[in-house]
Amino acid sequence: MRVAIQCVPSRSPQVENITNFIKSIGLICNAYMDHDRKGPMWNFKRILINEQYDEPLLVLQDDVIFNRSFVYSIHEILAHMEKKKWGCISLFSPPRKYYLEQANKRVKYYKEKDYLWQPAILMSKAFREGLLAMQYTTKHDDEYVGEYAKRTKDYVRVTIPSLVRHDLKLKSTLGTGAKIGKVVRDTQIFHPVPEGYFNE
Repeated sequence: MRVAIQCVPSRSPQVENITNFIKSIGLICNAYMDHDRKGPMWNFKRILINEQYDEPLLVLQDDVIFNRSFVYSIHEILAHMEKKKWGCISLFSPPRKYYLEQANKRVKYYKEKDYLWQPAILMSKAFREGLLAMQYTTKHDDEYVGEYAKRTKDYVRVTIPSLVRHDLKLKSTLGTGAKIGKVVRDTQIFHPVPEGYFNE
C-alpha cells in the first residue's frame, strides 16, 4: 500500500506529522500540496494520475487524527479488501444515526450507496483507473468517488469504527464550520479495537 496526502500550505505542520507517522510504520507517503489553491478535486485527480502503481492507495486529507488501532487494522483491512475484491474502503464513519445502529450490530464494513465523507479512502488500482476514465464534472472529490461507485455498483465499504477522525481544532480550508446544522463534522464511532477485529 502507498499513501498520498491532499494538503494545503497552511496545514504544513499537520502534513509533516502525518507523513512522519506513516513513514514510521514502513509505508511510502507522498504529500500533494495545493500551492495555488486549485481545489480538492484538482488535487485528488493529480494524485490519481501520479500514483499509478499496482498496489492499493490510501488518500488522506490533511486534518486526520489516527485511531490507535490503525497500525494493525490497516493490514487486516487490506487483506479483506483483496479477498473480497472490493474497489474502495473508507476509513471514516460519518456522523449519522444509521452508522451508530450498524455499530451496535457489530457491523464492521458497511456498504454505503448514498453518502461518503472522504478524510481517508483506500482504493484499488482498478477503482482508480475507473475514476480517471469516468466523464463527470464536479468540484467535490467525495461526490466524484460516490458517482463512480453508483455507476459501477462497486460500492464503497465504510469501516466501523472509524480509523481516522477530523481534527476540528483546525479551521476548515473551505470555510465549513465545525457543525453543519446540528451535526458535528466528525465521526461518533472512534473506539479502539483488538488485533484481528477487521479479519473476523
